[in-house]
Amino acid sequence: MLMSTVLVFFMILPGI
Repeated sequence: MLMSTVLVFFMILPGI
């Protein structure tokens, strides 16, 4: 579950 959150975070981070 934590890995999923990290993956999403890394995907949104560059989106900012």
